[in-house]
Amino acid sequence: MKFTTVIWDLDGTLTDTEQLHFQAWRQTMAKRGIDYPFEHFVAGFGRNNLDILAEQMPSLSLAMALELSEEKELAYRLLLKPGAIESIPGTLAWLEQFHALKLTQIVGSSAPMANIVAMIDVLSIGNYFHGMLSGYRVPRGKPDPLLFLRCAAAAEGVPGACLVIEDSIHGIEAAHRAGMPSIAVGKLARTAVIQPYVQSTQPPCLAVDSLDHVTMAQIEALF
Repeated sequence: MKFTTVIWDLDGTLTDTEQLHFQAWRQTMAKRGIDYPFEHFVAGFGRNNLDILAEQMPSLSLAMALELSEEKELAYRLLLKPGAIESIPGTLAWLEQFHALKLTQIVGSSAPMANIVAMIDVLSIGNYFHGMLSGYRVPRGKPDPLLFLRCAAAAEGVPGACLVIEDSIHGIEAAHRAGMPSIAVGKLARTAVIQPYVQSTQPPCLAVDSLDHVTMAQIEALF
């Protein structure tokens, strides 16, 4: 099967937002006298906020979790000024190449839609995408495959013809459950947790430090 669709994660995949998100979480929690260590942040990065808070702070009411989540995302957007983020090396070249090949490109991110739109605008890459889908309010966030399956439906494609590009293990697991070949990028590619996915062929996964190091032959071999 040839691939027809590319599903891009956003935070950590198209742009490095880790420190901005951590700063926003720290500011939000500090207002309530809560210490939020980097270890907690890293453990949840790339997942839905409510899932993170339910796991790390189970005593929080749903109303308080929703309030914290919305406040944190507003704090993040206030930090998202022009020049605050840049495209990760290798991404622009692949966005352009996939576009030239007339492949459908979709953003599938756990971030709120307001964040997605703001980041895509700051990066000036909106014209590459057929659509942008947010997992912020879906009933089950990554590692559940629901968001990616919705991305495939939006692209009018089948899961097996979709390539997912992700930097988090939660996103790679979501792609795996969706039956979608994937590329794990960044720090994740150098960790032991990605190895079971790399060794799997149903569906296959490629792990690379940077998209600069990927060839089209390697991508096509995933399908």
